Amino acid sequence: MDNYSKEDFLSLIYNGTYDLIDPEYISARPKYNVTRFIKNFNLNTEHSVLDYGGGNGCFAQDLRNCGLSTAHTLDPFDFSDEVFIDKYDFVTSFEVMEHCTNPIHAFDEVFGRLKANGVAVISTLCPFDAPCDDFEQLKKHFSHLQPRSGHISIFSSNSLKKIASIFNLEHFALDIGYHIFYDPKFQNPKDFLKEGAR
Repeated sequence: MDNYSKEDFLSLIYNGTYDLIDPEYISARPKYNVTRFIKNFNLNTEHSVLDYGGGNGCFAQDLRNCGLSTAHTLDPFDFSDEVFIDKYDFVTSFEVMEHCTNPIHAFDEVFGRLKANGVAVISTLCPFDAPCDDFEQLKKHFSHLQPRSGHISIFSSNSLKKIASIFNLEHFALDIGYHIFYDPKFQNPKDFLKEGAR
């Protein structure tokens, strides 16, 4: 898929039958992500959030419904005319990086939208970091890697730390699929994470 055009992806992958491959994409996953995001981070109504790769915009809409005044969706395959601000307090990207033929470019787009003291919240499963004593669980972790779903890139916590270092950011994970990036010169996790975040 390295040479696919946007039109190829829209025709062959993200077409009218994509929800048969990933039925949670439409609303179940965005609603879960909103709940977890609000539960884990110290947010106020003035915070701005950009959801990168947010598809139909459900996540951002639900955040606005919860009282955040500025929540936008930027999706590489969406042709909406949404108006963006220059930099955001939070940039989220849920299960997007595994779809990228050029992950470094995608991370650059995400990090380039952050304020200096901003926080990037990226979910992408790192199956190599799972305990190796449960073969069935490992199979489950790796089974999501399939071309039809557009899942073509895979990460480990080590590769994410290396990517963070390229952009002079710190990386840590709440679990093998939920990753946080921030600039330690401007932020401390104790300031933006709620106690007991997971």
